[in-house]
Amino acid sequence: MRTPVIAASSLALALSLAACSDEPDDTRAVDPGGTSTSSGPAFEVAASGGCGEAFFWAADADGSQVIQVYVEQRDRSAAQPTALELTLPDPEVTATLQTGTDLIGDQCNDILNGRVSGEQAIVEGSGTMTLGPPSIDGFNGVTGTLTMTGLVAADGTLLPDLTVTTDMIGFYAG
Repeated sequence: MRTPVIAASSLALALSLAACSDEPDDTRAVDPGGTSTSSGPAFEVAASGGCGEAFFWAADADGSQVIQVYVEQRDRSAAQPTALELTLPDPEVTATLQTGTDLIGDQCNDILNGRVSGEQAIVEGSGTMTLGPPSIDGFNGVTGTLTMTGLVAADGTLLPDLTVTTDMIGFYAG
């Protein structure tokens, strides 16, 4: 009769020893909504770009998650680069995390084939945005760079640090 008690005690001891292991845990679990369940970001940036005056985006490899940052800068200096310090939240900055399918193709494009299933504000983070002067002919070809760190979505999702550089500032789809 003592065998089941000993077996159960041995199993409990083995499980508690495994839970206290000194082995490093390099895995990061992410739920389908993109929320990180560890201290790391919910995804790694695999594609990025920008357009307009000034919109930047960064997405994961399969286009199921995309970070978007927009600041209205049509009236910036025509003679020298414009450098902005950004701290979220800021009413002048629109920063969002979209989740869905095929979202990469929807960025800076007027043919929208992706499907957005969720969107939330990015409520923490800071960085810089640097934009070259508008082009003389009013078309694309202007370089812009966005660097952001410490990004956190409204639901607590930790997002990757970003450095996005594009030569498409000034380009508008359509």
